[in-house]
Amino acid sequence: KMSKVRIFLIPITKQTYALHINTILRSSLSAAQSGAVHGHDVDGPMQYPPTQISVDHIPILKNIRSVRIKNLIDNYFKQVHDLWADCEQKSVSHPSSFRGRIYIQSQHMLRRIDGCESFFASVPHQQLMDHAESDETDGANGSLLSLCYITPRGLPKMDTLTHLRQLTATRIAHHQKWLYVNICALPFTLLLGLAPGPNIFFLYNAFRTYCHYKAMHGAKAIQHRQHDFECTHHALLDDIHEELQHGKERQITDTSLTELQHQFQCAHIVQHTQRVRYQVVSMGRNARYALLS
Repeated sequence: KMSKVRIFLIPITKQTYALHINTILRSSLSAAQSGAVHGHDVDGPMQYPPTQISVDHIPILKNIRSVRIKNLIDNYFKQVHDLWADCEQKSVSHPSSFRGRIYIQSQHMLRRIDGCESFFASVPHQQLMDHAESDETDGANGSLLSLCYITPRGLPKMDTLTHLRQLTATRIAHHQKWLYVNICALPFTLLLGLAPGPNIFFLYNAFRTYCHYKAMHGAKAIQHRQHDFECTHHALLDDIHEELQHGKERQITDTSLTELQHQFQCAHIVQHTQRVRYQVVSMGRNARYALLS
């Protein structure tokens, strides 16, 4: 079966829009590299923090030859995952506990993370690049990957394509810069582990390093394959856009979000869009989510 990558341009208010990605990976390569983390159907945005990962999921670490070092890193990843899972459980059973408070406060912080970052970090960059090499070898007729860019009909096609192209270019530079900054800070935050208690500074910095790495390569993959995306429309996005443009609604409603989730079968589309809506309406980040020209 053919793999599918769908990018949605979702109206949030009259002048702001959110990008969301939904990926259905069918190849054995995709199942091995991405299915182990997300399953065969990968619905963005990337979850914060990510589900349990291993050395084999991170290209930089996958090339380590020492089995002992790989096992040490994998054990550390498992400890972090188990710690976070316990914090999530404590936030429900004992919300006043230390770990429960950590999880609750982290959700307030993660709610502020840029929606564009979570979009690009959710792009299956390795699969896009692998399919691109396969297409160049086999020709267009041999392509096993369907790329769709679904936008409201009320927006000119060139404007939506320009927005994706401009946003991708600016985010590559942004995440590349902060990736280097976070990598340089890793040794210093690691030294803070000498102090008693969990080294939250190192964990957060390592997490941000991972996020910038994922987002940078996701943006590069979109940039490389942008001309292969087919622009299409959907009636539900058309209706939402029309309601916002004519003043029937000031912002996308929860009812519309639920309909989007049902129509597109994207489990996280509500969560992601609500986060962007919160940033636009409550934090005033209108310029960040406006169409770029």
